[in-house]
Amino acid sequence: MKRVGLLGGAFDPVHIGHLSVAEAVQSELELDEIWFLPSGNHRFKEEFADFDSRQKWLTKAVANCDKFKVVDFDKGDGDVSYTAELIRKISSLGHKYYFIIGEDNVAGLGDWYDIEWLLENIQFVVVSRKNRECWKGINYLNKLVFIDMDLVEISSSQIRKNPKGYASFIPEQVREEIVNFYENVVK
Repeated sequence: MKRVGLLGGAFDPVHIGHLSVAEAVQSELELDEIWFLPSGNHRFKEEFADFDSRQKWLTKAVANCDKFKVVDFDKGDGDVSYTAELIRKISSLGHKYYFIIGEDNVAGLGDWYDIEWLLENIQFVVVSRKNRECWKGINYLNKLVFIDMDLVEISSSQIRKNPKGYASFIPEQVREEIVNFYENVVK
């Protein structure tokens, strides 16, 4: 049975912060693979680049790491996708899954669709900066694994707004393509 980390998100666009989180979790938990799951139709976000573009950039960005893989399980049909449905879909593959989230998701995790089922069927991994005081009283903290790391201070929205200014945060393999896209297509 493989131990697989799942890192979902819009990846609109992918940046070195995403890759550093994947590397840290894979190393700390000694996972066999990290699967990047670009979101289809995310419940909380509106993407600017289409799924195929985001998936292509992500695939190029992780091509040099044999433990990283991009999967399109969440491409979907345009309907809103939920993590619980995705995990049910891939559970037949027989792996142990570690779903990677940022510390900003911890407080709202209780609102996720079918969270009780998720907490029983996958391991949530929280990438954090050791700031756990604000979560006192959350009843599912004991079901989460925490990985402490200094996060890269960048967001995809910053890159979308100023792609040339934040180009150094875009993986080199896709830097020119992403900068051109957000400079010319989005504006």
